[in-house]
Amino acid sequence: MSEMIPWFGGSMPVAPGTMVEVELRFGKIKISRAGEGYATRWTWGGPMEGHDDILAYRVCGERKTDISQFRAMLNYQPKVVVIS
Repeated sequence: MSEMIPWFGGSMPVAPGTMVEVELRFGKIKISRAGEGYATRWTWGGPMEGHDDILAYRVCGERKTDISQFRAMLNYQPKVVVIS
């Protein structure tokens, strides 16, 4: 994975909806879509004395879900053994 990019405040540097990992001023590291959740405080200042300002970020790859795993679960037929 790429290195975190230091951030000093300003306009959001990635397109809205881009998956990013952000390091926040209060010490947490979160993954969110840019412009949503924890990835909204690109411009510093504001309420809570800036504790959730973004100090560093990196773009994350999208998680791909293998739908075949879900199909296999839906078609799962447990075997029933009757003991008489």
